[in-house]
Amino acid sequence: DAVMVAEGTYDDSGDQVVYLSKSLIFYGGWDPTFTTQSGYSTINGNGLRSGIIVEAGATVRMQRFVVTKSWSESKQRGGIYNSGTLALSECEISYNTVRSWGGGVYNKGELTLTDCKVTNNNGSTFGGAIYNSGSLVVTHSVIAKNGADRLSSGSESYGGGIYNTGTAS
Repeated sequence: DAVMVAEGTYDDSGDQVVYLSKSLIFYGGWDPTFTTQSGYSTINGNGLRSGIIVEAGATVRMQRFVVTKSWSESKQRGGIYNSGTLALSECEISYNTVRSWGGGVYNKGELTLTDCKVTNNNGSTFGGAIYNSGSLVVTHSVIAKNGADRLSSGSESYGGGIYNTGTAS
């Protein structure tokens, strides 16, 4: 199934803005009449919740989405938490923070980024932009200005851009 999503900002009051446990394709950035795909659809955690959760067994494709301002205090679920199969294209993942691993993306499934920008994310222990323990493929994308900065004193932090314990190319 394919879902066309209008331009605009989408948020929620639960633990995450979008929860996906089934296989779907999302095309974001459509104008109000759904005739032109020229903008982006924004998933905004408002500094209070995770952006997107993709559960194991789900295969999801998303095009022309921004995932921003997500926060998780106690889980590895900042901007995107993926344990399924997720392909993102023409996307932006920015200004997400998590107290532990994977500020922008925590991936333990299969993740493909194509023509994406992953910027200004923070994971306080491992992987400011991306923590990967699954399979990661990055093509024609920018990963910049991310940090793995401890939010409190203690041990060191690693992988401001990508912290990889899985496979990556």
